[in-house]
Amino acid sequence: MIQPTPVIVVPHAIGKVGYDSSSSLWNAYVGDTFAVDRASLTEAIQYLDRIEKRERQDKMGRHKALLVEWGGVKEVTVTSLSEDDSTTHAWVVNVEGRRTKEPLERLRAFSPSNQNRLKEILAVQAQIASLNETLGHCKTELEPYTVPSPLVDNAPTKPISS
Repeated sequence: MIQPTPVIVVPHAIGKVGYDSSSSLWNAYVGDTFAVDRASLTEAIQYLDRIEKRERQDKMGRHKALLVEWGGVKEVTVTSLSEDDSTTHAWVVNVEGRRTKEPLERLRAFSPSNQNRLKEILAVQAQIASLNETLGHCKTELEPYTVPSPLVDNAPTKPISS
């Protein structure tokens, strides 16, 4: 089918959207090639936006990164980027397969020097875990508090777990 020359043309990064007055539809073009027709300009532009986003993601590809969290640093796979309110986020998948949206400020390059630093961080985290375990044991070995009064039952209570 031959597409008529559009009356109104709206440029797009990967093509254009043109209004076809004979069918009252908006035609989306990738480059100069007709792709689809939609009932509204918004729908046609959204179609081209999805194609553009997919092409950007294909160029970027999946890659590894380090995610800085409150409790430390862990390895993740960056799958895509998204923009919300002029802020860019990365969609990442952690080693357990959980997918989350993270701000770019929390990501670090998966470089050899950062991987060496990560080994140091993991060693320190292991030391912290061991110290926390020792601390917990010490807390449970503390003698319970008793109220020095004949009116209060001073029977030992169950120790508070940490």
